[in-house]
Amino acid sequence: MPSMIAVVSHTKNVMTAPSYAYNIEDNEDNGFTYQNGARYDVVWFKQSKLYAYNEACDEDEVEFVNAGIWGGCVRRFVNTNESDGGHNAFTYVYYPKTKDLYCIALNADEARFGGIVVTPASWHPLVEKFSRH
Repeated sequence: MPSMIAVVSHTKNVMTAPSYAYNIEDNEDNGFTYQNGARYDVVWFKQSKLYAYNEACDEDEVEFVNAGIWGGCVRRFVNTNESDGGHNAFTYVYYPKTKDLYCIALNADEARFGGIVVTPASWHPLVEKFSRH
């Protein structure tokens, strides 16, 4: 499991929060939980919008669901209800105190006993840097 966060982009001095971004009031919070020694060390836990691509577009909003009663993980486009085999997604977090907007690459997969777990992407070609913010 990666211990760093895949930051795709970082924009400074964004005066108002974009509607597609998740607001995080605490500067120490980055949207992930850290559970040392757990099966999933770093897990995305915010109920933010996820996008198939690194541009926030309503048509590209996705969610991850089990493929069927036997498990599996599929990416489903919210507006069309179509699924694909993708496991990557992007989300945006905004810090009102510092006026910073981050785009973060995520990866989803089936959790050990069912359900879906979303973690930081271990690698993505769009990632500018890996940082723990």
